[in-house]
Amino acid sequence: MRLTGKSFAFILALAALAACGRDPDAFYRRGNLAYSRGETMKAIELYTRAILLKKKFPEALTSRGLAYERVRDTGKAENDYRKAMDMDPSYAPPYNNLGALYLDAGNYEQAGKYLDLALQKDPENPLAMLNRGIVHLKQKNAVVAVNYLTRAIELKKDLALAWFQRAAAYGELRQWPQAVYDMDEFIRLQPRVAQAWFERGRFKFRSGDTVGAIADFNKAVDLRPEVSAYRYWRGVAVYRTGYREGALEDAVEAYTLDNGNARARVLAGDIRAAAGDVPGAIAEYEAAAEADPAHTEFYSGRARALAGRGRNK
Repeated sequence: MRLTGKSFAFILALAALAACGRDPDAFYRRGNLAYSRGETMKAIELYTRAILLKKKFPEALTSRGLAYERVRDTGKAENDYRKAMDMDPSYAPPYNNLGALYLDAGNYEQAGKYLDLALQKDPENPLAMLNRGIVHLKQKNAVVAVNYLTRAIELKKDLALAWFQRAAAYGELRQWPQAVYDMDEFIRLQPRVAQAWFERGRFKFRSGDTVGAIADFNKAVDLRPEVSAYRYWRGVAVYRTGYREGALEDAVEAYTLDNGNARARVLAGDIRAAAGDVPGAIAEYEAAAEADPAHTEFYSGRARALAGRGRNK
């Protein structure tokens, strides 16, 4: 999932597409249509023709920049956004998109700078408000992030990503009911995103709703059975209910899918230890130490402690 919202001046005017001639606006509309169909290189070609025919066309430059991003040519995307800014400094979308580009790259200081400029030019821009909120969330300013994301939602109720990110911000603040509510809204808008079910499951788990968490983890696993983390967290929740066999099955599946999942090895070790399988538990802890050498002493310590208790019996 993309973490950012990009502005795309999307005008799907289907009339008179065949009669482009030398009409830059017609080429621009055809570019938008090609982009919407996933024909990105064709869209770039059409935007380029529009730009060549119209001296001042910041909308086409911004849209071509977004198309360049789709094909991972961020250098050309940045260049187009900057050209659009120079062409019309009052036009907010390229500022938002450049800010989002920096956000994607992890350059939060530059991202904030351009997103602030976007909001100065268009204070009611929901995508810029969304992205500014994400920057604050990345910078650990969850309270400020909630304010920006709330405003983004007020401006555009169906902006699914704003609900997702505000849920994450509430999660950082440990405000579990609000986090669950926001993820409810995101799932209502985007029911096939496994990550959303997973995150809502973790919010429920941390609020003490283990049964609800398991139901959400089940959905996440159904949608993306290959994701190790979903299996691991379902195992943790199932183990809390006392169902060791089911929890162990998930833990083993989690580290089978991802040999580097040391947490799943530890979970499996804890379950085996609780069931009295000391050799099996020690083997799991030792495997965790191999998978995560940076914390070898922690895992080895668990194995030694368990072996010591076994000898004292």
